[in-house]
Amino acid sequence: MALLAACGTEPKRADAPPKLQPDPLKIAQFYVSPNVVAPGGEAQVCYGTEGAVAVKITPGVEAIRPSLARCVVVHPAATATYTLTAEGSAGEQAQAVATLRVDPKARTAPSSPPMIQFLWVSSVKVPRGGKVTVCYGVQGAASVSLRPFAAQVPNAPRSCLDQVVARTLDVELAATGPAGQRDVERITITAVDQ
Repeated sequence: MALLAACGTEPKRADAPPKLQPDPLKIAQFYVSPNVVAPGGEAQVCYGTEGAVAVKITPGVEAIRPSLARCVVVHPAATATYTLTAEGSAGEQAQAVATLRVDPKARTAPSSPPMIQFLWVSSVKVPRGGKVTVCYGVQGAASVSLRPFAAQVPNAPRSCLDQVVARTLDVELAATGPAGQRDVERITITAVDQ
């Protein structure tokens, strides 16, 4: 009987490195700016999510993807309540609501679309020494930097680069416009010991 019990045990295997759990689903931010405009005036609907695999804003705006920080431009004719719906990898959902009021008495200030269209990282937690993909999009900028990776990077509607993460990094995407105006987005990538 002791022999049968010994034969039934499995040999010990080398421990596999622990797998990182996906980030929990979270809506980090959702707002409109400004929150009052004249009919047909311009506003930005801005959002940020963590751990999302799909996102949408209703009523319909342009197609969007999960991002830690991104804004889309809208021109509402009437007051609108926007709903951000984010979906996680297990099918869970989170929602947030923001209202943009349209007032005929509001003055519409001339504005330009944000230069930074999006800043995205494949993960905000990376095993120390592992790789992360950083993607961004910029429109209408004269120069672009992505620190600490590069003082100058392509001024493009979509560009990506892979980086090894040896330590926790504060990533800053900065775009400078032709008139010297600046647009900045930041993300922290945390190096995790295995």
